[in-house]
Order: sequence, then structure tokens, then C-alpha cells
Amino acid sequence: MKKILLALTFSASSLIGFAQCPEIFASMINACGASEGNNEFVVFTTASALPAASYKFYYGTSTPPTQASLAGSDAGARTGTGTITATNTTLVEITDSTTIIPANSRVIFISTMLDNNYDVSGLYDGTNPLYVVYIKTNVNGGVNSNWSNTGNLSNSATTIRYLQIAIPGSTTGCDNTNAVSKSYIAAGNWPILSGVGGDGNFITWNGLTAIYTNSGCNSVIAPVTLTQFNANNTKEGNVITWQTSQEINSRQFVVEKSFDSKLFVPIATIAAAGNSLNPLNYRTTDKNVAYKTTYYRLKSVDIDGSFTYSAIAKVNPSKNNISMVNVYPVPANKTINIEWNNKTIGASTIVLMDINGRTITSALVQNVIGLNKTRFDLSGLQSGQYIVKIITADEVVNTMFTK
Repeated sequence: MKKILLALTFSASSLIGFAQCPEIFASMINACGASEGNNEFVVFTTASALPAASYKFYYGTSTPPTQASLAGSDAGARTGTGTITATNTTLVEITDSTTIIPANSRVIFISTMLDNNYDVSGLYDGTNPLYVVYIKTNVNGGVNSNWSNTGNLSNSATTIRYLQIAIPGSTTGCDNTNAVSKSYIAAGNWPILSGVGGDGNFITWNGLTAIYTNSGCNSVIAPVTLTQFNANNTKEGNVITWQTSQEINSRQFVVEKSFDSKLFVPIATIAAAGNSLNPLNYRTTDKNVAYKTTYYRLKSVDIDGSFTYSAIAKVNPSKNNISMVNVYPVPANKTINIEWNNKTIGASTIVLMDINGRTITSALVQNVIGLNKTRFDLSGLQSGQYIVKIITADEVVNTMFTK
């Protein structure tokens, strides 16, 4: 039966776009060189053009992390004997905190006192220069960088460690309180955790999933840089798409499927490019659709047989046109993110309600075929249970979340 849409008021202030925040991309966890802390570094991507002084990297055992930090405001001239080089791209070294770093750039934060030599060609995104910001730590003149030259990041941790890149003072959700933290547990994920054999233990993140690698003390390589991995339910089946920004010695991609997010089986193998420094898009369709929650992950296999896994993509296939995909974080804090699949182009009304069914706010969204996303601001709402409802001219789906 066709549902009748209620007349709902749209509050422009209640629906906001996703904050354009910098994001942690990779980190050298077990550094080489004489002074480990001086050679540890973090790599992040920028969202907007801002001076180096705008950024601050935090590390710790809690979230948000506060144990150690590297601040772009402490940028200075390199004083150590080490070097950072790249052979296939322009490398821009930043020693002045007022220098503007362009949007969509990869940036390395490292101590001015590094004493190891790194080739970071493998971090090139295929388009933009790499930016290296040398930072004076608290032991060599830094004011806002609480960083030890003897070591900071734990490569043999048995508990979760958190890393975050933030813009202190930001009012758009990018400050230390609200910026996304990336996490890892090192123990059991690298063949060798510590000592000489563990030197070069390195992490990249695909979404929030840590990928543990080691390409030695001097070369830093992200063999396949996966920038997107999505699964969407369409009329043709579950369509799985992914994009790489670079591939180095890649052989193939294996798409794996699961109904419990634990036991995965391969369903498709796609040949990889081998070597590419340009963005590449891939697609395959799973036509064997079961109308229940389905999980997919991507196995990236290199020529030498080594492989890494992507983050897991979840889809809720529906015989109807719309299906709820995800509502997060759980529990919610200041905002709630809503994701849903739609098989047709059209308008959807997103309604935020209290547990008694009273409308708090709503918004009219022009959805696209496939994955749709939006966000509600929960500031001012009391703790408790709430309902998100998605309404089209023909269907209604809803789910509950806790603040």
C-alpha cells in the first residue's frame, strides 16, 4: 500500500554536511635509527588548505588520545642526520609553521632530529606532492609538542592505542574532542614485534581498519592504496565497487562474502593493474543475493603473494527500494550519521524522533541510486533512545539508536 507522506518541517540547522577534517593515513610504529622517537612519524591527508600550524597529532591509550603530541606550530629546520626522499614525486619540506599545505595532500609529521633515511615514494597518491613537516619536539625547542626522542608509539601493545590528527580550536568537529581517532593493537599482527626484526613495523588504515606491514627500515610502501570500498544493493544485485589511488606490484583482488562478518568465502577474483600511479576504479556484481545482512571485504594480493584486507562493507539487501545500512556512532554523542541504500532516484524524508514517536526534526534529501549518507546534530538532546525513520512515497524504514 502506498504510504502518505506527512507534512514535516525541515530545519536547516539540524542537518549538517560531513565535517571536512584531516584524516590519519599511516604511521611508522617501530622506527629505525639510533633514537627511535626521533624517527617515528605519522602521515595524514588534508581536507582544506591550511597552514602547518593548524594541525596537531595526538597519540595515547584513550580516546581522544592525549599521551604524546606533535604540533605543526613547532615546525622548524631539520637538524638531524637523517633524510626523507621520494623518487617518483615532488617532495615539499616545510620548516615554517605558516606555510600553507594544500587540500587533498598527504603530510608527514616527523621530528627535526631524525637520524634515519626514509624513501617515502610508496606513499605517493599518484597526483599530489608529498609534504614533510619537520617538528621541534619538547626536547629541542618545541613548545606544543610533547614527544620523546626515545620512543612514543608502542609496537608491542596488548591494549588498543589511538592516533588522531586534529585542528585545535576548530568549530567544525575537527578539534581534539571530536576528530576521528584511528586505532591499532600491535601484538599478534606483525611477525616480529620488537628488536631489530621489528624495525620498520608500519601501519596504514583503510577506513578505521589497521593494516600491518613492514617494508624495512628505509623504504615505506603502501603496496595498494585503497581509497574506496563500497557495497550497494541494486536491482542487478549487490554491486561491489572499489578505487585505488596507486598500485605497486599488485596481482589481483579477491572479493569475499560473509553473513556473520567472521567466516568469509571468495566469490570473485579481479585482475589488478600491476603498477599504477593513477586512480583506478573496479566493479563486480554479486547476483546471488540473500535478503539478509551481507558483509563483503576485499583481499588485495601482491605479485609476491603477500596480501592485505580492506575494511568490511555491509549491505542490507531489500526487496523494497530502500534499506537502512548503518547508524553510527553507537552510542551517539554530538552527532549521528545515517547511511541507507536506495535503488531509485527520488526524495527521502529523514525524521529524527524520540522514543514516544514525537518528531524532533526532519529533512528532505534527494537520494541517489546506491549508498546515501547524511548527519543530524544531536547537541542539546538528553541521553536516551531515539528513532531514525526514512520515508519515501512508497516505503518507510526505521531503526533505533542510543545517545
